[in-house]
Amino acid sequence: MPPNLIIPVSATIAGAPAGRAAYDRVLESFSKPLMRRYEGHYRFATLQTYPDGVTSDFHFAAEQDALHAWRYPDLTSHVRYFSDLLRDTVDHEMAREAAALRDNDAAREAVKQWVEMPDPDADRIITSLRSNGWAVTGKLRREQPDIFAPDGRLHHLQDAIVEAVKEAMTRHRMPAS
Repeated sequence: MPPNLIIPVSATIAGAPAGRAAYDRVLESFSKPLMRRYEGHYRFATLQTYPDGVTSDFHFAAEQDALHAWRYPDLTSHVRYFSDLLRDTVDHEMAREAAALRDNDAAREAVKQWVEMPDPDADRIITSLRSNGWAVTGKLRREQPDIFAPDGRLHHLQDAIVEAVKEAMTRHRMPAS
């Protein structure tokens, strides 16, 4: 793995309720048994500074007994979860993101086949059309009156631009997984 590559696992976790639930389950696979085992041995009280310099109001009376949990935790389920998460992110999430970026680039070029404009303006047209079911909104008419206002000098290109964006954004549609 290249050192500067960031794998967006948080998008996979947060992208669906099942992803968030699996994340919570794997975290709780360690914390719940630990909290159950030491119930009654911890409390919140006055602030104190611990030898490592951390200040906290958390008091734990079974530190020696629990050292194994910090020194030698069994993180097998965490490693398996993370391995599956990485695989899912690379195979699905990143593939969907790459397809979305490809589609957006194609849509931007499609707009520019009809009208030359800066990328942010083309992106705004694409975003508006896509999020509004390919319909031209009043806001888009106000933002790009030359193209989308009925009296705009390029209004005759409106339908062709809308169709070109729609075609580019739906050409390589990936199935949801």
